[in-house]
Amino acid sequence: MLYEAWGYLSFSEKFDAEQEVRNKVFVLWAGAMIDTTEASQRFLPEIKKEAAELGLVSLVKNVDVVNRFCRLCTELIEQLTREEQIYLSDTRNQWVHSYFSNRHRPEIKVKYSQGGSVNVEKLSPQDYHSVLLGFGGRNLDEHLVRFMKLFFSGKPEYWITLKYIRKNNSQLYRTMLDGGVIEFPEGLPA
Repeated sequence: MLYEAWGYLSFSEKFDAEQEVRNKVFVLWAGAMIDTTEASQRFLPEIKKEAAELGLVSLVKNVDVVNRFCRLCTELIEQLTREEQIYLSDTRNQWVHSYFSNRHRPEIKVKYSQGGSVNVEKLSPQDYHSVLLGFGGRNLDEHLVRFMKLFFSGKPEYWITLKYIRKNNSQLYRTMLDGGVIEFPEGLPA
């Protein structure tokens, strides 16, 4: 779904001169990778457990497949440091929610993916702003272009799998609706 919504803007030559659009897409995409990592920890284990209790064998197996893809998402976002992820989350919150109130609390909650899982910390305002100020000296676009190069060029396993999912989306969806088990071809990273 991410690719369907934002892939064209990110990869089409028609948008090569539209760096600001690509920056915005990238910030949203990176946030979605953190959310995917979190979902794989918080929700998928419970779904798998309930499916097992109900005897829904194909759903149990499909959760495992989805978890493998979530792992690729986690590996992709973890190319960025804790500080870079916090910076991107702050940027996303400003753009999407016009969200600044968090900055004025006694403790500021941040989350980032590291070591294969989402970590949540409460930072003092001083520590939080220290992270953000660590990106001073350049404008926002320069930082985002640097992050995007790493993000979009790294971890080919994610991009190979995403391409397969995109190409076979209808078939995969139909398989799940019919109670079947999703199977990726031999050699596909997920």
